[in-house]
Amino acid sequence: MQVVGQRWREMELIAIAQELNRVVGGFQPPPGY
Repeated sequence: MQVVGQRWREMELIAIAQELNRVVGGFQPPPGY
């Protein structure tokens, strides 16, 4: 997943990404990798 936003809004994007990570979960590599 990629989070894209307006210029100079990095802190907002980081907060959104952290919430998404909390709700959806972090990266899980596929079995066998």
